[in-house]
Amino acid sequence: MMTTVYRGRIHLIVLLTLALSVAIPVIAVVFPDVPWWQRVLAPLTAVPLLWFYTLRELVYRLELTGTELRLRALLGRWRIPLDELASIGAPSRQNLVSVKHRDGRSWNVLAGPGLVDFADRVGAAAPNARVGINGWQRTTDRAEKFFEREQG
Repeated sequence: MMTTVYRGRIHLIVLLTLALSVAIPVIAVVFPDVPWWQRVLAPLTAVPLLWFYTLRELVYRLELTGTELRLRALLGRWRIPLDELASIGAPSRQNLVSVKHRDGRSWNVLAGPGLVDFADRVGAAAPNARVGINGWQRTTDRAEKFFEREQG
């Protein structure tokens, strides 16, 4: 089987994280009615947690091979054998896409163009896994492809 790859737009998320890393301390200084220790503690906890999530927890690349699903974050890599994959997708009425292992571990995936087709391929390769891409994501993905064809 040929390897199929999905890649999200991680550079935009890194730029947003960088902007928030500057904005959070500035916002903490602006509120004079808050005690000084809270203005210091908020950025000291929020900024590292934000970077931890962006670098370690947010999956931006998925690779489907004949036997496994490979997940890639900026500072993390995981492999899930297809027979141990529980689900890929988003619950209805949510835009958060996740990959879940049968042992309970889960990862958030950076959604973007091509994810719907990729999830359908995962569903075909792992028939025991639940594929739950909701209608909003399918419509958005189709609309992006439509506008790309019209411009090209």
